[in-house]
Amino acid sequence: AKEDNSVQVVEIRNEQIVDRHTLKQSSDTIISICLNQNYTYVLTQNGSTYNMTKYNNSTTTPTTLSFTYLNVSNMEMLESNNNQYLVVTAKNNNSVVVLKENEGSFETIAEKDIFAIINTSFKLGEISSIADVKTFNGCIYIGDSLNKNIQSFELSGDKLVAKSVVVARNSFEKGYFNLMLIVYKIDNFSSYCVCTFSQNILYICGSKCSKQQ
Repeated sequence: AKEDNSVQVVEIRNEQIVDRHTLKQSSDTIISICLNQNYTYVLTQNGSTYNMTKYNNSTTTPTTLSFTYLNVSNMEMLESNNNQYLVVTAKNNNSVVVLKENEGSFETIAEKDIFAIINTSFKLGEISSIADVKTFNGCIYIGDSLNKNIQSFELSGDKLVAKSVVVARNSFEKGYFNLMLIVYKIDNFSSYCVCTFSQNILYICGSKCSKQQ
């Protein structure tokens, strides 16, 4: 909520709000929020200092975690091999980092560096300019606004391994993009992708997509 700089949890049943409570309210600027079934993570900034707070979704009890990563613009939760990870995107769009919570802080598990190279062949594993990052179906999906594609990556040990080019090509046709990509996650298996230039909405389920208007 921008008016009072708060984070609120709202429960909806049968299209009705049945419960609402405030997790956090402070003068710090809220940078990003992500959650899993048990916890909600809220990243805030005060000047040059970043603060991470974890809330228990049942009790709303807060826990302050040490967080040293800078220029964060987006956070996502990733479930892989029965483990929970935090996927952080750098503000200057040059890296995607996979973190794991460990005794009150975070350790880096894997990192994907981004290089601004136009890749007209849509080579698997090459990302040039991050438009958006989302996690579902056990993978990390990165939208590339420079090369007009979405690629999926999976965590293997300490590496992010390219899995597939989900959709690619610069076009107005079904499954293709122009300029900015914004991915909206529906659930843990599928998502909608919005192309702001060609005004297309694409439904993605695994490696398949279909055009929606």
